[in-house]
Amino acid sequence: MAERSCSGGCGGDAELRWALVLRLVLLGVFGAAEIDAELERDRSTEGAVRAAGCRAALPTGKEAAWTRVMTDPSVGVNELSSLCAGFWHPLQDELTAPYVERYFAEIAGTAQIRAGIVVGLTAGRIFPRYAVSQSTVERAEALAGDETVAPGIRRAVADAADDLKRSFAARNLWTNASR
Repeated sequence: MAERSCSGGCGGDAELRWALVLRLVLLGVFGAAEIDAELERDRSTEGAVRAAGCRAALPTGKEAAWTRVMTDPSVGVNELSSLCAGFWHPLQDELTAPYVERYFAEIAGTAQIRAGIVVGLTAGRIFPRYAVSQSTVERAEALAGDETVAPGIRRAVADAADDLKRSFAARNLWTNASR
């Protein structure tokens, strides 16, 4: 099979090319080889950051991305954001389902490896926002109320829980209305 890349077909803007690569990864059209080909084309720091997010979107890249987010203090803020953005996707809910429980078990530990605003940023960005269920809402509310957890994490989780609660209510409203 011929290697596919965005060279020549995805436009000249690097941000647009990487957005297209990510979308094609999420659709299952692109894989690691195509990410590597685009990274070869874009050897910038931003290219490396975007490639990390695309790898996090791969079904085979979830565990490595999760481990970096949860345990690697050397991950920079931009790469952290990219990893988190690539990790969760509504089309991958079965694939990411085990990470919902892991989030609540592991996120408090990130306060040991990160400081300042990055603690809350991590908790908010890797929050399982597509796991729309009452149990996820309850787990998030419990974590947000746990005073043994770093304040930045609690705040980010409280904000995400509020969004999730509204999503859950809207889903229930429209599901019940269509019956």
